[in-house]
Order: sequence, then structure tokens, then C-alpha cells
Amino acid sequence: MTTDARAQGATVVLCTSAERRWFDGERVTPTHGDYPNAVRDVAHELDAPLIDLTAFTTWLYEDLGDAASRALLSHFAPGEFADWPEGLADDTHFRVEGARRIAAFVARSLRAIERSDGDGPARGSQLVS
Repeated sequence: MTTDARAQGATVVLCTSAERRWFDGERVTPTHGDYPNAVRDVAHELDAPLIDLTAFTTWLYEDLGDAASRALLSHFAPGEFADWPEGLADDTHFRVEGARRIAAFVARSLRAIERSDGDGPARGSQLVS
């Protein structure tokens, strides 16, 4: 698939999976087995850029903590939505707030891959006097 995409002029970018929100104390437990490493290996073999959503979401959940990170995923109280009258506790699928955070990270990562930022003059010395 990557060969076909490149043949059509596309830039191939691989992504690892977003981690599931599964806390053990203050740390997130990896849930995808060796799949993230397999994607990392393929990206290396193909010399393709990688967006590591596994590393990012693990960091994000741990940084926010167990309670606050719950707001990123599909956790709904009983009666909050008609589709889930008894509520829902889904630690895999994002609600709007979480999807926006992930999308923002992916967008910023794509800008970095494209090298859209950082080609102007350094400004650090202008900020410190």
C-alpha cells in the first residue's frame, strides 16, 4: 500500500495506535502488545515519517492523571445520552474533547514532518534582553 501511494506522489506517514486509557496506579498500562513497535519498525524500514500516537496518548493520560484524562474518552453518566441510558465507560474511543487534542497533535506533527515551521530566523534573543 505504501508503495502504491508513493507511486501516485503521496507522502506516506505512519501512525501508531492511540493507547487505551488503562491506569495501574499513576501509570498507563500498554495494551497493544508489539503492534506499536511493528509500526515503528515499518516506518524505519520504509524511511517514512512516524506519528507516535501511542507515546503521545500515554504521556497525555499520565500527565492529566486518571480522573482528568477520563474526560477525553467516552465516559458518560447514566441518562447523559439516550443511546447509553445506563451510562458508558469506554477507555478506547474519544469524545469530542479528546478527538480535538489528538487531531491538534497530529496536525502539529504533520507540520513538523512537512517542515512548515522553524524556517524563520531565531527569535529567542529578541525575547530575552
